[in-house]
Amino acid sequence: MNVKNKLTLFIFVVLFFSCSKNQKDILANVNGDVISLSKFKNSYQDFLIHNYQNDNLSSRYAYLNNLIDEKLILEYAKDNKLENDSSYIQKTQEVYDQLLLNNYFDKKINLDLSVTEAESRSVFQWGKTAIHVRHLFAKNINQINNIKSRLDRGESWNILAEDCFQDSILRINGGDLGWYNQGELDPVFEWNAFSLKIGEISNPVRTRDGYSIIHLVETEFDGFIIEDEYQKKKIELFDLVRNYKQQTRLLQFTDSTISTMDIEFNETVLDDLYNFLLSVGNENFEKIQNDKLISFEDEEWDVSESLNKLSNLSPDQLSRIKSISDLKQTIIGLTCRSKFLVDAVANKIYETKPFKDNLSKQLDQTMIKKVVTNLNKKLNNDKVQDQKKIIENYFNFRKELILTSNVKVDSLLLKTFIM
Repeated sequence: MNVKNKLTLFIFVVLFFSCSKNQKDILANVNGDVISLSKFKNSYQDFLIHNYQNDNLSSRYAYLNNLIDEKLILEYAKDNKLENDSSYIQKTQEVYDQLLLNNYFDKKINLDLSVTEAESRSVFQWGKTAIHVRHLFAKNINQINNIKSRLDRGESWNILAEDCFQDSILRINGGDLGWYNQGELDPVFEWNAFSLKIGEISNPVRTRDGYSIIHLVETEFDGFIIEDEYQKKKIELFDLVRNYKQQTRLLQFTDSTISTMDIEFNETVLDDLYNFLLSVGNENFEKIQNDKLISFEDEEWDVSESLNKLSNLSPDQLSRIKSISDLKQTIIGLTCRSKFLVDAVANKIYETKPFKDNLSKQLDQTMIKKVVTNLNKKLNNDKVQDQKKIIENYFNFRKELILTSNVKVDSLLLKTFIM
């Protein structure tokens, strides 16, 4: 056999075994879109870990069916051009901006966050503990430092509470917040509160809403420390500790950034905007919409632009605006967010492969959520009936998609593969 024939035979053998190997890796085929066994195993493993489930045939089928459903729904959305829907377009911009910020923060503040075994075990115990806390509060660092100095000089906690709270209940009860479980408080407040010993008082703590001095009054432990339970939750606990620390770092980074931005408000216009937000009608908006409200670095926002930024906040964020001071701090936060986005774009974070891959996944999930939400728009207000109807609607919809699609699953491969 000459060299040419040997080379031809070699290429044929390579292609044959390559195709054979690829064929064995196909777990499912959805209208020509392949779900490979290798990718399935990776994502399925993550699913089991984060949901504390064991590998079994029922879990395998359920997870695979979910992946198949997602592909069918995304194909349905594409066929019906749902990507052109205005609400979806707006949502994609929000997803893009938030992902850009997340990656920016990872690069700027989250890279070297370490977590110890002791910290994760402490957080595990916190999950079984209720705490009774009270606090003293101020909007800025100078005010809280003054309160701390007065406290250190021996002034009564209750008298200080009367001075620093506007809320009548907190003024009377000495800033007593009552009993809380893990996950129910501001993350930074919670991290510091649970870290205290009974009776201990913290130094000033920067939180999302301002500054607090925290007093841990008492605790109540409910449950047992079981090592096997800890080991099962270990990954989640490490992530939780990391989140606590990230929230602290984020506040520090934000405050540091704000201090360099040369932010200036037109206080009169700020008052006008706040009064407009309190009013029922819109008759005064035309008079103030073009008034300059804030300047920072090389940028200015008028009232109209500021309202546009405020409209993108969540209902929970908007509900925290209860005074002119709250409105001012919220707008300052929005200017800082704007600066972070500009910096993120300047750093070309959007060009990285992890960003593109994550964006694609999140946009897919956003579209899937939109399709499912659209199925349930016409339901009545009976929650019990709605839940039954939601399930019925979804399975009828899924049945229609399956009947008009070509879905093949290698059941033997699904049953026999080894994790």
